[in-house]
Parts: sequence; structure tokens; C-alpha cells
Amino acid sequence: MTTRSERPAGERWGGAYRVAAARLGAALAALLAAVGAMGCSGGCGGGGRTDGGGSADGGAPDAAAPDAAGTDSGLPPVTCTYFTATDGSDMAAGTVAAPFATIDRGLQALAPGDTLCLRGGTYDEGIDGNAPSGTGWGAPITVASYPGETAVLMPQTAMFVVRLRGDFHYVELVGLVLDGTNVAEAGVYISADAAGTPDHIRVVGGEVRNAPTQGVIIEAEVGLPTPDANEFIGVAVHDNGTTDFHHGFYIQSNFNLVDGCDIYGNAGWGMQVFKEGGVNGVHAGGNVVRHNRVHDNAAAGSGRGVGIGLYVGDGNMAYDNLVWNNVIGMAVETGATNTLVYNNTLVGNGGDAGLRIGYPDPPGAAGTLVRNNVFWANPGGDILDFGTGTVAESNLLGGVDPLFLDEAAADFHLGPGSLALDTGIALAEVPDDADGTPRPQGAGWDMGAYEQ
Repeated sequence: MTTRSERPAGERWGGAYRVAAARLGAALAALLAAVGAMGCSGGCGGGGRTDGGGSADGGAPDAAAPDAAGTDSGLPPVTCTYFTATDGSDMAAGTVAAPFATIDRGLQALAPGDTLCLRGGTYDEGIDGNAPSGTGWGAPITVASYPGETAVLMPQTAMFVVRLRGDFHYVELVGLVLDGTNVAEAGVYISADAAGTPDHIRVVGGEVRNAPTQGVIIEAEVGLPTPDANEFIGVAVHDNGTTDFHHGFYIQSNFNLVDGCDIYGNAGWGMQVFKEGGVNGVHAGGNVVRHNRVHDNAAAGSGRGVGIGLYVGDGNMAYDNLVWNNVIGMAVETGATNTLVYNNTLVGNGGDAGLRIGYPDPPGAAGTLVRNNVFWANPGGDILDFGTGTVAESNLLGGVDPLFLDEAAADFHLGPGSLALDTGIALAEVPDDADGTPRPQGAGWDMGAYEQ
């Protein structure tokens, strides 16, 4: 089995974001063409909104900024309204030629539809409750790395790198490295308070790394509404936590999307969708986890650490994920109901099984559907089912070699002659594969995360 990829972070998540962006971008093609036709000679990159239907209004671009469309970062183009740089001044105008010095000053200038572009470098500050809100995905508040450069947010004394607790909506972070080396808690923290409940927070590309506890936590606080409908697209979430209670993602709310992320090297779980004492139908439900690479977690070395854990809630869905080298690949437990586990590839996960369902810790799990998955070389076995009403069908189980193209290099595309080719069942919920290739390509659906 392979160990964690040593490729640069930009290579690890850039391709994954390109796939996710392609899926979202079809609805934006006409909009981007129209913006490009306006002849933005400065900071116009084509309007970096991924709303799939709203308008993009990035404010008045600065005439001296480069065209973001010329970069190959894999990130969506952005239209810069204001600028911050490590050598700027908060007394300046916030233009590309006279940028602000701090992120905080830049945030103060933003109105719905504006984008703050951060010039490359390391900033000794984060985003801690000081962001304004957008009014919809047609007019969000966006903070982005300047096209072709990378901004690293690395506060020296803070609880979190990004904290959005309270009344925050339609906030988009693009291509930022959120480094928690010096913070006390998580990389990204989203939760409600008495002032309001955040929702529609989107993080696109970049990294969440080195936080001492959770990489990303979306917390459902007792007695408050759940902070729902957030998105993480093409983000590398890695090397977070110090114990097996610290995870790459810890999601307690509903209707969140994790798409095209590279999740690895975290101390505990790669992803845990769970609320302690949570209520099915209220917490941790309706989340979609798709097109991710989840590998080499359980870094604390305690022998605990699931790749993707879906617990408590109703109607969670995981499909087209590549899950390898974790302690247990996936788990559906602790009262989870009507969970869909479709077209995943689970390889070389230790512990009890590639997939464990309804571990005998009441209330277990009910109504789990397991279809079109490929299991291979999971030493504890493929599926360990304690649940009720589980349906497992059309899966390639571990006794049959799936003939991956290059297992040693973690290339889990199916090779010629694989029994997973064209032998899956048609699933309307899985229209494409982890590369964005439409299904089916042959006589039928392929099993696993890739369609050949």
C-alpha cells in the first residue's frame, strides 16, 4: 500500500477542484463569457461566482490587476475589488497599486458582491468574526488569493484561523492556505450564537492544515439552530489534530457539501458527520460527501480513525470517494438512517472492515443502501453489518482483484478485464465519476469511484 502523497499541495487539490469546478461551471459558462466580453483589462478574471444561476457582480475592478483567466491554479477566476498586501498600508486606498496592509481593513471595505484579493505572502491574522455577509451566491462576500499567488493566513495568537460564529451568510474563501500552526483550536469554526446562525459559507481550493484540534468544525450548539448548507470544494484538509478525537472534518449540521477534497494525515477521522447526543432528523443529516480522496488518516497512532464516518443523521450520502489507508474505511452508525453508500473505492483500510454498519452501540443504523462499491485488500473484511434493513448489492468484494491501473501509486482507475467494468447497476444519484466523467461510458455503470 502507498503512503501519503508527497506532491505539492497545489498539485494535490488543484486537479480535484478542477473537476468540482467543471461540474458547477456548466451553468456559469454563459455568464463568464458575457463578463469576458466586457473587456476587463484589469482585475477581471471572469467573475468568480459558482452559484449556478445567480449574477456575478464583483464591483469595480482595479485597472492594474492581471487577468485571472491566465492562471493554471485550477481555481475559479475572481474579479478583484480591493487588495491587501503584507507591505501595504491601512491608510491606502486598497487598490492594486496602493493595497491595504491587513485583512481586517480589507473586510471593512467590502459590500455584497465585492472581492478582497490578498497578495501572496503570510499574514499574521485570520478571519475572526469580522467578515460582512453577502446577500446570495450572486452577490457574496469573497476573500481570495490574488490570481497566481498564494496567501497564507497564519495568526500567531488566536483561537481559530477562521471563525464565523453568528450571523454570517454567503461568505466565500478562495485559494487561501489556512494554517493553524499557532492557534489554540480549529482551522475553520462555524457555529451559531445568540446573534444569529451562519449558513452558506463556501471554501474553495487552498488548504486547511496544522490545526491542533479539528481541521474544520461545523458545530450545532445546544438550543440554537444548526448552521447548515455550507460547502467545501477542492480543499486539501491535512495534518490536523493531536489525538484521535481530532478530525479533518467534524460536521454536526445538515445539508453540507464536501466535494473534491484531499483529506489526509489527520489525527483521528478524515471526516466525522456526528453530533454527540444528536437527534436524527435534526442533526447531521442530508450531507453530501463526494469525489474526495480520503487517505492516511488516524495519524495519532491510537488504532482509531475512520476515513468517512456518517453517524446520527438521516439521508447522508457518500459517493465517488476514494478511501484508502485509514483505520476502517467508512462507517455508518450511531442512529444513522437511510444512508446511501454508492460507487466508492475502499482499499487497504485496517480495523474491523472496509465498511462497518450499525456497530452494536444502540441505536445502530437502519436502512443503509450499499451499491456499486469496490472493496479490495481491507484486512478486516469488506462489509461488517450490524444494522437493520441494510441492502448491499452490486459490490465488488475483496476476494476479486479489481485490476487497478497502478495500486502502488494510488491510481484506482479500473484496468482492462476488471470485473467492476460495466457490471454495476444504474444509479440516478451518481451521474458522474470522481473525474467528472459522465456515467455510464460502456454497456453499464462501472463499480467504484471511476467510470472507464
